[in-house]
Amino acid sequence: MTVILLLTKRLEKIKKEDLPLFFLAAFLEPFLYFIFESYGLLYASPIISSTFIATIPLFTPIAARFFLKEHLSTLNIMGFVCSFIGVVVMLINKSLQLTASPVGIIFLLLAVIVAVAYSISLRKLSLLYNPLTVTLTQNIIGCIYFIPMFVIMEKNTPSDFTGIGTYIIPLLCLGMFCSSIAYCLWTFAYRKLGASKANVYSNLIPVFTAIFSYFILKESVTTAKITGILLVFTGLILSQSKIKRHDNE
Repeated sequence: MTVILLLTKRLEKIKKEDLPLFFLAAFLEPFLYFIFESYGLLYASPIISSTFIATIPLFTPIAARFFLKEHLSTLNIMGFVCSFIGVVVMLINKSLQLTASPVGIIFLLLAVIVAVAYSISLRKLSLLYNPLTVTLTQNIIGCIYFIPMFVIMEKNTPSDFTGIGTYIIPLLCLGMFCSSIAYCLWTFAYRKLGASKANVYSNLIPVFTAIFSYFILKESVTTAKITGILLVFTGLILSQSKIKRHDNE
C-alpha cells in the first residue's frame, strides 16, 4: 500500500491533531476487533459468528445518532429490521435453537461493540483523509499494537514457522484482500454513505457465508436460507431508499 500511494502521489501527511483519532481507530480495529473475533471463532462456528457480526448495523445507527447526529428515516429503520430478520431466518433452525459456547458468545459480543465504536471514529477519519491513507495508517499503528502481544504470547507457545508454507496463501489473502483492499473499500463507503447506511452491508456476511459454504463445503441450500437471503437484500434496498416528497410539502 505504501508503494502504491507513493507511486500515485496520494500519500497524505497526517496532522498531529488527528493522530489520537488514528490511534483510537487502530486500537479498536484491527487490534481489539480481530482479537475478539478470532477468539469468538475459536469457540463458535463461522455461521454463528457471522450472525453476531450481522447485528452491527442494528447498533450502529443508535451510536451514529448520538455521536454523529445522523438522521434515519422510518424507511431506513424498516430496512435494517427486515435485513436482520432475514439473517435470523437463514441461520436459526426449525426448533429456534442456536447453540454456541458462552465464551464464544462473549467474545463475539465484544467484537460487535468494538466494531460499532470503530464505525464512529472511521466516519470522522474518512472525511479528513482518502481511504488508502486511512487504511495504511491504521494498519501500521495496528502492527505497533500487535507486536508486543505477539512477543508475549508466542514466548510461551511459539508457532511453528518452519511450516509457514502450508498457510502462506491464506495469510496473504487475509493481508491483501481483507486487511487492505476490503478496508479501503469500506472506508470509501463510509465516506459516501455514512456509518449507519454503510454498516448495513455487513448483513451480507452470513449471506456470502452460505453461498461459499454451498460451493466450497457442499452444504445444502434450504428454503429458509433462500428466504433469508431475499429478506436481507430487500432490507438493503429499503435501507438505502428515500421517501419522495412532493414540491408543495
